[in-house]
Amino acid sequence: VDLEVFRPDGSSFQSWTLGTTLTGFQPFTYWYAGAQLPANAPTGRWRFRASFAGRTLERMFLVGNETVAGDVRVRSSVLPASRSVRAGTAATAFATVINAGAQDALGCSIRPAQPFDGTFEYSETDPATNDVTGLANALFGLASGTSRSFVIAATPAVGAVGESLDLTLRYDCMNGDAAPTIIGVNSLRLSFEAADQPDMIAVAITPDQNGVLTLDGTNRPGAFAVATANVGSAGTLTVRPRISGLDASDMTLTICETNPATGRCLASRTASVQRNFGANETASFAIFATTANPIGFSPASRRIFVEVTDDGSVSRGATSIAVRTATE
Repeated sequence: VDLEVFRPDGSSFQSWTLGTTLTGFQPFTYWYAGAQLPANAPTGRWRFRASFAGRTLERMFLVGNETVAGDVRVRSSVLPASRSVRAGTAATAFATVINAGAQDALGCSIRPAQPFDGTFEYSETDPATNDVTGLANALFGLASGTSRSFVIAATPAVGAVGESLDLTLRYDCMNGDAAPTIIGVNSLRLSFEAADQPDMIAVAITPDQNGVLTLDGTNRPGAFAVATANVGSAGTLTVRPRISGLDASDMTLTICETNPATGRCLASRTASVQRNFGANETASFAIFATTANPIGFSPASRRIFVEVTDDGSVSRGATSIAVRTATE
């Protein structure tokens, strides 16, 4: 286990390795180590880094009298919301983390909030180009009212199998609560197994381009569009919309495949669309929604999901939007 302590200016204060002399089998064991800071240690935000078997974690600690309590409100999102990969291959997505509070967030990180048979890492990116600009699993800060973007990579272990696993993530800072978990918004749905499978990247867009479908009253239909790209192997899949946070009888949902140039339906609307998706093939769809009852605005819970599944009902892609009526 490689350990290192960094001063506030980023320079290395001390580094060492634990476990190099371990021999034989032990049913359980532990090590501990400490670093003595000098009396004139620079005040500010220090970092402690541990690396083991290709994984790196960092934590922050403070030297001096800096105040960390205050109004820190972390929020986050992930795109795409779903990946389907061969075990041993990284499932990547982009995450955005926002501090909506009045005080700067310190010592932030991203990590799985549940056991995961594999490895996980994140690196900061340039939001304009998606180019990686930061080290893997490095701590970051968030000034009040700002956001930062990251690429996240969840790599299932070779031999691991997972079907439609919603991998929830903790977006956590030293001086604030973690971002609320919202399935389909800041989680990553994963399917992985030994063989290659279809891997549908799906993105939804609403008429107002804000991720919310606002129905103009009851019994008046609204619609939004979904674009897909299969970055995996070919396969026959079903694309189906469903409502979350409401009773299924409260809303009628239909779907059709569309001409990507005009947006017009290629066939009559149905409850789902089944078709074969070739490798690297793109397709677009329109989803139509009607409700007989007012729907209050609750974007974390009242959402329309569009799911792409195989004949075993295993998720191969997903996206979602919030839904409301204009009077609510």
